[in-house]
Amino acid sequence: MVFRGTDTIALLTEWVMAELVLNQGVQYKLQYELDNAMSNHCVCDAEIMKLPYLQAVIKETLRVHPPGPLLSWARLSMDNVHLNNDMVIPANTTAMVNMWTITHNSKIWERPLSFEPE
Repeated sequence: MVFRGTDTIALLTEWVMAELVLNQGVQYKLQYELDNAMSNHCVCDAEIMKLPYLQAVIKETLRVHPPGPLLSWARLSMDNVHLNNDMVIPANTTAMVNMWTITHNSKIWERPLSFEPE
């Protein structure tokens, strides 16, 4: 349990760095926010919530590059499940959340493949 989440953080960090390299405008805007917040000191945990653009960059990175595209909370139906649209999920069916499909749905996101923290 000690190492749980280390892969997620490592992947997030890699994707943030990749997106900042690929999107220099985002990089400059984030650098400006950090420079203004830091003055002559390091940003501590309490100040991170005061950095809205940093928060937006992290959230957009998680949207575009979800670290676990298929979330691990799989569920097994014990009985037939009847949905409102007359579909039936048969008993003993494993259901999983496909995070990548949710975060790249063009009905929700205007440009689902674009990295746009704004």
